[in-house]
Amino acid sequence: MAKDQAAQEAADDGADVKPKKKSKAKLFLIIGLSALLLIGGGAGFLVLRMKQVQAAKLAGGEVPAAPKHEEKKQDSGPPVFVPMDNFTVNLNDGANASYLQLGVVLEVSDVHAGEALKVYMPIIRSHILLLLSSKTKTQLSATEGKKQLSQEILTLARSKLPEGHDSDKEKGLREVHFATFVIQ
Repeated sequence: MAKDQAAQEAADDGADVKPKKKSKAKLFLIIGLSALLLIGGGAGFLVLRMKQVQAAKLAGGEVPAAPKHEEKKQDSGPPVFVPMDNFTVNLNDGANASYLQLGVVLEVSDVHAGEALKVYMPIIRSHILLLLSSKTKTQLSATEGKKQLSQEILTLARSKLPEGHDSDKEKGLREVHFATFVIQ
């Protein structure tokens, strides 16, 4: 036992000291945690950035500048829908009493266009009522008649919006969708 203790003391003095091998598991753990931290930080940044953009759009303010490597299209966001109250009008069928019940939903490019559209909604609604009451049951029964009516409403609504809302001719108004379409 004394010999073992003497050998141990000799080893401790540096006679035959070999450096300990570092564990590979520890190295992999450090690399893994670093990678996880980087991925988590990137994901956190993206989530915060999307929330900033969404909050700015809803608040009507300017969207914070995106980093230069991100190029965004003006109309790349989801569409905004502006429903109108249902229309019920007598159709222009002479002695035959026919009426149309129509639900219209306007698709606009963004929240700002939707808000601008709501300001002019009474004017647009009035002109749509006049347009609908000039139609006949025969005109509106065919699919082509419905498509034509959709296009006429779109053109009419755009014509009632002021210049300067959007730089393009659409004035933020993309399309007209029918929610209900009943002829009796």
